[in-house]
Amino acid sequence: MRILIVDDDADLAEILSTAFTTQGYDVDMAFSGKEGLDKLLEEDYDCVVLDVVMPEMDGLEVMRKIRASRLDVWVPVILITGKNVIEDERRVFSLGAVDYIKKPFEFDELLKRVNLSAERGKILRRFQGKKKFSGKIDLLLIQHIIGFISIGQLSGMLQVTNVDMEGVLFFINGNLANIRLEEQVGMKNFDEIMEWKDGIYSFVEWETGLEMTIETLKDMLFFTELEEGSYILRCESGGKKGEIHIKGGNIVYVEGNGLRGEDALKDILTWRKGTLNIEKTDRLKKGVKLKKSISEILLETSRFKIKESKPEELKKEEEEKKIEEKVKAEKKEEKKKEAKEKVEEEEGRRGKREEGREKKVEEKIKEEKKIEGKKEDIKEKVKIEVRVRKEEEEIKEEVKGKEKEGIKMEEKKRIEEEEERRGKREEGREKKVEEKIKIDVEKLNSVIEDMKKDLGDALITAVIYSSADGKSAASYNEKSKTSAIFNQATRYLFNALKDSEFSSIGRYYIVDLVDEKMLIVIPLGEYQWGMLIDREKAQLGLLLNVVVPKIVAAFKDAVA
Repeated sequence: MRILIVDDDADLAEILSTAFTTQGYDVDMAFSGKEGLDKLLEEDYDCVVLDVVMPEMDGLEVMRKIRASRLDVWVPVILITGKNVIEDERRVFSLGAVDYIKKPFEFDELLKRVNLSAERGKILRRFQGKKKFSGKIDLLLIQHIIGFISIGQLSGMLQVTNVDMEGVLFFINGNLANIRLEEQVGMKNFDEIMEWKDGIYSFVEWETGLEMTIETLKDMLFFTELEEGSYILRCESGGKKGEIHIKGGNIVYVEGNGLRGEDALKDILTWRKGTLNIEKTDRLKKGVKLKKSISEILLETSRFKIKESKPEELKKEEEEKKIEEKVKAEKKEEKKKEAKEKVEEEEGRRGKREEGREKKVEEKIKEEKKIEGKKEDIKEKVKIEVRVRKEEEEIKEEVKGKEKEGIKMEEKKRIEEEEERRGKREEGREKKVEEKIKIDVEKLNSVIEDMKKDLGDALITAVIYSSADGKSAASYNEKSKTSAIFNQATRYLFNALKDSEFSSIGRYYIVDLVDEKMLIVIPLGEYQWGMLIDREKAQLGLLLNVVVPKIVAAFKDAVA
């Protein structure tokens, strides 16, 4: 099923589209009245959901445009509106809408109405192009038929009948012109007729050469008054013939059964069986124009029928009607009696069922008490078992605690012994380093003095330090943490080269720093020699080819 949603609220349109899509519908969306109208004129849909309140072109204006366009394929339209926006249902249905729903609404309710309208739309499409159609109201609601007639801009009469009432809706070019309900004429009958949910309907489109039964004469006269055209209504009943000439909605000439004028019209209106043929023409007979309007004549004729003695056939019909009413009343009484007996029988059966239920309830209560007792026993057993398990867990936890305590003591002892051994090793290392430093310091300081002479102001910092612990053995202008930084850089570079499977560091490595500074580190076995050089003041050739080889040679001599 294909539907079109027209709403300037994009969020609501998207939500509705998603909801309908999940239900298996093929959904199109339009976010303005004009866009929706364009889509409707170009594509075929089974139903349209149209918002009333929209800028530029609202939903009611869209309905007017749809009516004016005369769609090739009729489509049912459901309006969405805020509370109290639509107060006149007749206006909505006259524009061609088949239903409306007020915000806020449940999607399930909208879905139900869309399905209903789409299914009834399929029925109405079969009537498109036909001059007459009829059916049951429970299959096709009156509001759907009104929407169909409105969109098609049809002129004619829609006769509706339910169980005990009959009415006619008169349409001129798709507009609902008036309503007759029994002998009452007026739009006030609209709401009552719209409540009918069952019965039958029959629509006849007004056209030249229309043939009807004489029973429809009153309604046809009333229609010609509304339509304001020029017609001749030719009547025939049991050999009697008559003509009613109408111009601009007024009766201008009447003849029939040897009578003329108002008397002839009143006589014709009493004819019960026969045919009625309608001819649209300007060739009307000249005569005395009736001073009263058709509506006035119809009203007086109704009173006239009551005052005058009725023909035998009318009396017979009245008697038959009384008999029918009596039969209906008797059947109604029989149905009441049967209904009363059924109620009494049902009460008896209900009493027995209640007794049976009470017994079952009592048995169930007894069974539940037994079950409750068993449950209590089980609960007590469970409590004892839980208590026993808890005691077992406490014993296990106590044993685990003691075992953990023993493990902790052993671990503590082992750590203390390891700390003691580590301390002794550290003391040994420190003694060795101290001994070595004491031996080398003088020579190493001599080497630094030579380097200062060679480099002059270009030398900013120099330090000779142990690779093992970062302690400096000799230095010049040593900065804070200089040894640690040099040592960390060397270790990082060494590991990086090792992990990448490159060759290891050679005699030295140089790091070019900002502010025209340069870092040179010379690995010397257990020691490293780090220098911070001012690149602008140093001669790189002298540094690398003279100073560095001299440092390496002097260091070897100092530690020999």
